[in-house]
Amino acid sequence: MVLAPREKASEALAGTISTLGEFQLTIISSDSIEVRDRFIATILVELHPDHTEALESDLNATAAKLGIDIATEFVAYTSESTEGSRENVVIASSGLKSSHLSGLLSAITDSGLTPISLRSSEGVSLEVTTRGDAENHVALREAVKAFSASTGIAAGVVRRSAERKLIVLDMDSTIINEEVIDQLATKAGTGEKVSKITESAMRGEIDFAQSLNERVATLAGLSNSALDEVRLSLTLTEGVEDFVKSTHEAGHLVAVVSGGFHNVIDPLLKDLGVDYILANTLETTPDGLTGRVVGPIVDAKRKAEFLAEIAAKREISIENTVAIGDGANDREMLALAGIGIAFCAKPALKEVADIVLDERNLALVLPLLGL
Repeated sequence: MVLAPREKASEALAGTISTLGEFQLTIISSDSIEVRDRFIATILVELHPDHTEALESDLNATAAKLGIDIATEFVAYTSESTEGSRENVVIASSGLKSSHLSGLLSAITDSGLTPISLRSSEGVSLEVTTRGDAENHVALREAVKAFSASTGIAAGVVRRSAERKLIVLDMDSTIINEEVIDQLATKAGTGEKVSKITESAMRGEIDFAQSLNERVATLAGLSNSALDEVRLSLTLTEGVEDFVKSTHEAGHLVAVVSGGFHNVIDPLLKDLGVDYILANTLETTPDGLTGRVVGPIVDAKRKAEFLAEIAAKREISIENTVAIGDGANDREMLALAGIGIAFCAKPALKEVADIVLDERNLALVLPLLGL
């Protein structure tokens, strides 16, 4: 392990690698982090036992020359050292505490797996790499889910992969902070009535298609200009711009499927650079809204179908899909996706989710997906 002031990070790493290079070693793995003003690096190498004293002496000389600390530990190699498959467990929050790490490590060891490395990122995520038998992975997922439920901290088991992913998000109360139908109803003077129906539908108490038709009917006669006014009043959920940008930079696709309306959300989503959009369409005339929806309604079933269709079109396996939503009408797509994330969600959705994130910041999803 190498420990050095942050300003000496490059010099410390180069000097240590140079010293190791003189022994023609095989580097098995390496990792590094910065903690405040300190740089910490770990390097695992394969070394013949006859060379341990010489290497330790040379590393001590390098440390003295550079004014850094280098600690060495030599252990006998056995096949058990690398046995078992690995899983990465990530927790994400803007307020991580040492107790969260302690609880996570307990969940991992109780599952029969061994923590072998730890990585932190800017105080918002912690990732623990584990090793153990594949049969323990189911227990690990259940333990991590229980840890998340008891602490309120988002946590998930992440398998890093270079394969392309498809991330499908709900719109209202996920990409944006508002419910568009409620905003339109306020303009129409039916806000209180519609809000109650919306809440009931999101809890899964009434059929979504039925509830949407009832709510849209109250908008009959509303001026077309109200659509533009509502669109301009919408606010993006914290972190959504970083989420879309980082997801695209990693080579993945972003789609939005909404029980809301193309008439309002499309310009906003196109500005974000979303790859695919599916929503309902409000029927309009030159005189205003008719109180009807054009075409089939985007309900829970259609959301899941949309995810499957885009994945097939882009040759992405369902295992590499992610669904993020907040309401009961997102249940089917979360259940279908490789990873289902309940985002500030109703209880009906949390029941089927792989990961529950109750902190309203979509950027926190990134480490949970290994991005």
